[in-house]
Amino acid sequence: MKNISGTIFLLVGVAFIGLGIFAVTDLNTKKDSFKGKLKQTFDDSYREKNRQQEIIGYASLAGGVIILILGFMKVSAKSSR
Repeated sequence: MKNISGTIFLLVGVAFIGLGIFAVTDLNTKKDSFKGKLKQTFDDSYREKNRQQEIIGYASLAGGVIILILGFMKVSAKSSR
């Protein structure tokens, strides 16, 4: 049973890490575009949305890493039975 729950933890961790990478990459792509640079200069709500996306991306990455480590620990733990 530890291996099944550990595998689920691994998959969820990888999904969170993927989501975090997507969010941060999308944010950097928007910031580097000409339109993004103009909006970031003149629009406060655009900066706030970018900041929220950045927080979500990094939180997803951190949570994914923690869940992934827990999954590795569960899978690698020897069963007492």
